[in-house]
Amino acid sequence: MNCVDWNSFDSLESLNTQFNIFLTDKYINAVHSALGSTPRERYLKDSHKIKFIPLETLENHFLHRVTRRVNNDATIQLYNKLFEVPQKYIGQKINVRFPPDNLDKAYIFNQNNQMSETVYPLKRIENSRVRRTGIDFTKLNGGNTNV
Repeated sequence: MNCVDWNSFDSLESLNTQFNIFLTDKYINAVHSALGSTPRERYLKDSHKIKFIPLETLENHFLHRVTRRVNNDATIQLYNKLFEVPQKYIGQKINVRFPPDNLDKAYIFNQNNQMSETVYPLKRIENSRVRRTGIDFTKLNGGNTNV
């Protein structure tokens, strides 16, 4: 790349065209001494061994992973953005995974490393209207009922 005259390209299309010419003429179809064949021949020789996985499975491997304690209002925070989680998780630590480039949703994973819930960004007005029942507040905050 140091030998490339970048000023000789007047557009990205021109650069891509020249790169594709280099790739097909001088790299993929040229015999490499270490391989004793061309990269294309070497790839095709073992192409039957390539395993393809579903796109969803592949994307799950690139999710960021964090642990969060669920607040008393059934929310967690990811990058200064609140997410609403089911009430059953209040006071618990949960494993959360999310795509770092798109915080439109996040996923709660259980102890068996399986996705159990999908959570979405908090809608404050709707969250304030939710009646929270069945929560034992004595177990929250270390049993301190004066909080």
